[in-house]
Amino acid sequence: MKKIKIFFKIFKPGIILGNILSLITGFFLASQKQIKFKILIITIISIIFIISSCCVLNNIIDINIDCKMKRTNNRILVKKKISIKTAFLISIITSLIGFTILYYKINKLVLYISIIGFLVYIIIYSLILKKYSIYSTLFGSISGAIPPVIGYCSVTNKFDFKALLLFTIFILWQIPHFYSISIIHLKDYKKAKIPIFVIIKGIIKTKYNIIFYIILFSIMHFFLLINYFNDFKCIIVSLILDFAWILVSILGLRTLKNELWSRVIFILSILIIIIFSITSFCNYNF
Repeated sequence: MKKIKIFFKIFKPGIILGNILSLITGFFLASQKQIKFKILIITIISIIFIISSCCVLNNIIDINIDCKMKRTNNRILVKKKISIKTAFLISIITSLIGFTILYYKINKLVLYISIIGFLVYIIIYSLILKKYSIYSTLFGSISGAIPPVIGYCSVTNKFDFKALLLFTIFILWQIPHFYSISIIHLKDYKKAKIPIFVIIKGIIKTKYNIIFYIILFSIMHFFLLINYFNDFKCIIVSLILDFAWILVSILGLRTLKNELWSRVIFILSILIIIIFSITSFCNYNF
């Protein structure tokens, strides 16, 4: 039982759950007359394997960073509860299973998009930019915006304007989401000497960037809701939350302490993406 729990933790279930939620959002946004639940289930299973592989590889790559940070120094590889060789083998097996399922059971477009997301996250973000560039978050956001596109393209088998819009929205959402986390855990990142935006440019400039991306997200989200969603109540709820995100970020800029401001921004980002997913479900007439 303990070994099962250890394996479960190395896959970062919270990250998997969040990505599956965004995948389902894209799937329902693309679904029209009939939901193909078989495709949905197969796509979810395959992406769970691929994201699990990404999480394990990220644990391997970041082991020297994780051991220095308070919020990550209890991770499985840091505590040596699993060997790096075993973890690497797990990542290879899970990725091969995920990509194989996509190739044979979904479509080649989704396979190619998944491979791009995988390579961007592991090579460009984790291996290269995370340790050397303040703009690593931008590339990390690209891979993070892949799951909703996979969900969308698993239905349509094409990358159209709506898929591009969905991709853009999730990129814009992730940047303020992560930047707020980076302010909350600033001491940890400084200790690990990771050159993230807030360390190099400072808290004030980071907060202005957060507001900028929140506004961009809200504009793109508004465009998507007005043009492609049908449930008026869900649209109103989403727009109210978007407006609250903007309002709190601006009004709290000078009145709230940095950590409190960042935590509020972070919590609102979670609520907004959950409601976004719910609106995609409400948009479909079961």
